[in-house]
Amino acid sequence: MTDFTASYTATFAGLLVGWAEITAYTRKSGRTLRRYRQLMEFPAFRFGRHVVSSPQMIDRWLFVIDQLKRNITRGRNDRGGN
Repeated sequence: MTDFTASYTATFAGLLVGWAEITAYTRKSGRTLRRYRQLMEFPAFRFGRHVVSSPQMIDRWLFVIDQLKRNITRGRNDRGGN
């Protein structure tokens, strides 16, 4: 009998596999993350029948989104709130 578990988990080492793992990491709903993926290029990708992402890619994406929001807010404040 062959143990495929070791080779399967080694393939995905360091990755979040499936919406359940990704939602647990981000603490956002699956529907919200799928919307972010469609509209805001959230870093989740199909790998065969799985959706995968990495904590590093998610953290980087969250940082960039936060910076964009801050710049938009700062721009509104510079124009007097209009």
